Amino acid sequence: MGENLEASARAAVYIFDAAGKQWKPNDSGLSRVNIYSSNQKQSFRVVSLDDKDPSKVVINSNLFKEMQYQKVSETFHQWTDKLRISYGLNFASLEDATSFAKAVEESINQLKAEATAAPKSTKKKKTGTMKKGKVPKKN
Repeated sequence: MGENLEASARAAVYIFDAAGKQWKPNDSGLSRVNIYSSNQKQSFRVVSLDDKDPSKVVINSNLFKEMQYQKVSETFHQWTDKLRISYGLNFASLEDATSFAKAVEESINQLKAEATAAPKSTKKKKTGTMKKGKVPKKN
């Protein structure tokens, strides 16, 4: 039952270095960046492996309903995950940027819809009635 591939694009991957206040490359050039969904977990994540070194994971970031996906330019997009890691993608083409952004936005909207459709409480209501009366004495 694993994960389903929802979208894929080519992009250079960056991570924001807060100390140096600059974007730093996190791969060796262009990498394949994928969005996967898990119906079982009702989740989405962005995953990318370095094209030149496939053993190096350059992104493994869960999407979440409050996430802000920003299109800084037509081909450079960014977001910050729950671990406070800021990722940047410099897409190889406008087509890749547009289709990837659409897939991210659809994923976030689905997470929002699932959150509002989920029951507010997981506690089960007790059924039945209690009878009034004396507590029986122990013999």
